[in-house]
Amino acid sequence: MEGVSGGRDKKMTDIERLAGSRTFEGNLLKLAEECGELTQAISKYYEASSLANRQHIIEEIADVLISMETVKVALDITEAEITDMRHHKMIRNMQRIGGREHE
Repeated sequence: MEGVSGGRDKKMTDIERLAGSRTFEGNLLKLAEECGELTQAISKYYEASSLANRQHIIEEIADVLISMETVKVALDITEAEITDMRHHKMIRNMQRIGGREHE
């Protein structure tokens, strides 16, 4: 399981175990599947907002977040890489809406 945990000696996390239980492609496909389910839940909420439909969105967001974490493990993506890209994307989004350009 060295490839999944990056060869670290620490105890494997639940996310690392989950990522390791699927193939590389399986982790990617699971994320795509969960994103599709979130899209469906949002569509249902848009059609008829209700507490049950809101709860379904929460459930699907949780599934997407878990699946994103497994893909990060599978692709060896670091938190620093995500933070840097998120910062870059936020700057672009703020420029689009005429907001602040820098923090």
